[in-house]
Amino acid sequence: MGGLAIDGCELIGQKPLESAGRMASNARKSLDLAANALAGGNPVSEEAVVTWLNPMFLRGSIFFAGRGWKSLAKRNGAQERLYDRPYEAK
Repeated sequence: MGGLAIDGCELIGQKPLESAGRMASNARKSLDLAANALAGGNPVSEEAVVTWLNPMFLRGSIFFAGRGWKSLAKRNGAQERLYDRPYEAK
């Protein structure tokens, strides 16, 4: 039937997609397309997959995930180690 890979949902949390704002607009549209296709007994369309992967959603996800890591590091006193590369070849 097809499907959509979901990643980064912690960015939206437990909020409804309607209140997640512009960052989730492509997710909403894609899920609507997928739901309509599946309700009609059809596979998930290419349009739904492409809409899901639209860079606007990904850029927003990456931006907010990066902010989360920085604030988490600051809260735990590890801000100066955020860019450490312990496995880098020397």
